[in-house]
Amino acid sequence: MIDTDSRTFRENNSGQKRGERNIMSYSKDAFSSKTVSTDQTTGQLMQEHISFPDGGSSYTCEVCCKELTSKAKLEEHIITHTAMLEEHTRTHAARLEEHTTTHTPESEEHMTTYTARLEEHMRTQNAEVEEYMYMRTYNTESEEHMITHTLESEEYIRTYTTELEEHMTTHNAEVEEHLRTYNAELEEQIRAYAVELEEHMRTDTEKLEEQMRTHTERFDSCRYKRTEFPVRYFVKDPSDSM
Repeated sequence: MIDTDSRTFRENNSGQKRGERNIMSYSKDAFSSKTVSTDQTTGQLMQEHISFPDGGSSYTCEVCCKELTSKAKLEEHIITHTAMLEEHTRTHAARLEEHTTTHTPESEEHMTTYTARLEEHMRTQNAEVEEYMYMRTYNTESEEHMITHTLESEEYIRTYTTELEEHMTTHNAEVEEHLRTYNAELEEQIRAYAVELEEHMRTDTEKLEEQMRTHTERFDSCRYKRTEFPVRYFVKDPSDSM
């Protein structure tokens, strides 16, 4: 058996229309031709026609898979399907309209509620975003302030440390100079005092030696006089005190 499938998208010599497909089957005993028609708008398979070698035909409705013996019966059958489809369309349209009528107020109420909730959410969200932006701005400003303040503090500390080191260096130099001057003056005063003390000690020693000589001489003179003139003792009369 050899099957040949040929699609045609334009009219040819056999009169085949757009959207039709010929399927021809060959065998040793028979030849059959099958024509498949589809809807040009939707592309839906509508009917299938099979020709047999003995001259018989078979028509099949592709909607419900029912086999019919003639094309007239097939067309009548398709009209039935079309009526059912129209009835279904009308019913569906009526139900859709009823559903729309019923649900439109609910939808409007739902939309109103949703809109109110959305607005409230947006206000809350905007407030949170504003607060977040404020906090981020505040944190940024605080960080910048801290960085600036830290840099200023470090600069102030460096300046103060430099000035303090310079002051300590100058002060130490002044203290050393003052100590050198004071030590020199103190040494000079000590030397002068030592000279004066030595002079004073020498003078005092000379005066003391002179006094000792004078005292010795007087003592020797008194001792000589006592030997020469004996000492007489007198008894004091008590009445003299009266």
